[in-house]
Amino acid sequence: MIKFITFEGGEGAGKSTQIQLLKEHIAATTGEQVVLTREPGGTQEGERIRELMLNVQAYTTWDPLAELLLINAARRQHLTRLVVPALNEGAWVLCDRFIDSTLVYQGMLKGINPQIIRELHETTCFNLMPSLTFYIDVDPKMGIDRILRRSQQIDHEENIYDKAKMSVHEKIRDSYVKVAQATPKRIMQIDGAQNLNDVAKDIRAHFKKVCDN
Repeated sequence: MIKFITFEGGEGAGKSTQIQLLKEHIAATTGEQVVLTREPGGTQEGERIRELMLNVQAYTTWDPLAELLLINAARRQHLTRLVVPALNEGAWVLCDRFIDSTLVYQGMLKGINPQIIRELHETTCFNLMPSLTFYIDVDPKMGIDRILRRSQQIDHEENIYDKAKMSVHEKIRDSYVKVAQATPKRIMQIDGAQNLNDVAKDIRAHFKKVCDN
């Protein structure tokens, strides 16, 4: 089993909290190293690309294909410099967003043919896929409410999607559901409307089931 697990979801789904909780759970139960990372990002170069793409102050309206190429440049660097070396050393790698986000945001939201996304991933990113993905599903209205609450926090990293129209968030959710339904063996859909502890409990249960198999 490749120890590569990704977390997906719309804005306000609670990915950041749940990925940290699973990291602590794996470290405590296995005693093995757990690397926590994110996309776009994970490396110095990737974080610069993240700034170009998501930061409200730095944002430029990218052509969708140009944006896809930026994402794959960041991902290639991320895989070669961080993810693959960590996996080769036997560590677990937990990543906040990966290929499914690309299929949703650049594919279904911005209109790029998903076949182009998959072929680019295959040729530039070793066609590396997670062994397990948690999609945390939450109603967009609930997600936006969470964003508004956390925006009061000093450490909140505002991004361009925080201010998107509700119709955009609804399309993102619909797209994620389609991607999850198309890949049920890898993508586990979790009810993100539950309280934090119940979401974490569901994630741990699915994680154990996959590991036991």
